[in-house]
Amino acid sequence: MGFNAWLLDCAPAPSRATCRAEWRSLKAAEEVGEIWEAANHATKVRDHASGSH
Repeated sequence: MGFNAWLLDCAPAPSRATCRAEWRSLKAAEEVGEIWEAANHATKVRDHASGSH
């Protein structure tokens, strides 16, 4: 909710192992409260899904 929801908003590219791995890492970091680590993974997911990696 709020800023964290916006910061972590992303979706992995379908059927891409790299995106799925980053997504799992994002969720694990989010669960333990490591928001900046989760944000780093979210950035990687967004970059990969958009093709800008």
